[in-house]
Amino acid sequence: MSAKASNPLSVLKTHLRAAAAAAALLLATGAHAADLNALIWCDHADPALLQPFE
Repeated sequence: MSAKASNPLSVLKTHLRAAAAAAALLLATGAHAADLNALIWCDHADPALLQPFE
């Protein structure tokens, strides 16, 4: 085990970076889903396609 791995501050920084990356991924995924919904729920959508979701 290296000295860096046993340093609590280093471990905390690593966990914070991982949490920030996970949060960024979740936020980016939500933004893409909203864009997709805007495209699907437009006035030009086929009613037969939308009917199962109503």
